[in-house]
Amino acid sequence: MTELLPPDAGTTAHEADPANLQETAAHAVHPAVIAFEELVASRTTWIETFLKPWCQQAPRLALLRAHQEWPDIAGKVDPDRTLWLWAWSRFSAMCVEGLSGLDESFAIRVTLQDGTQQTGYPDARASRFGYLTLVPLDPDEESPAPLSIDNIASIVRD
Repeated sequence: MTELLPPDAGTTAHEADPANLQETAAHAVHPAVIAFEELVASRTTWIETFLKPWCQQAPRLALLRAHQEWPDIAGKVDPDRTLWLWAWSRFSAMCVEGLSGLDESFAIRVTLQDGTQQTGYPDARASRFGYLTLVPLDPDEESPAPLSIDNIASIVRD
């Protein structure tokens, strides 16, 4: 492999010519450079082993902070389809594999940390920033106040 050295360090005239510098540099691959496939695999492993589990356990305020920094943390991905979906996936009744949002097709029973319960259908569009909005089972009922993810002990399909 040709090294990039000044002309007086034993390089040929061809290598020392600035017009050929890019050509010479292209052949000088640093041994620490990893294959693109390895880079993708390491990123995927980091997402699966660290980022998703963190989202599933983080308190709402930490999730809000992560939302603000999401492009720096996760890249150009929609935080509603990653950060918040992963956060809600701590409750298996809320998410379905392959669905890019909260599952609205089943009524759920939400048990809060204080033991009280509420039932309804999740409203994916109204459930934002760590607050769950339920649509009442009875259309004549008033919608309950949004529920903070931090105050929810469990969610099961009703």
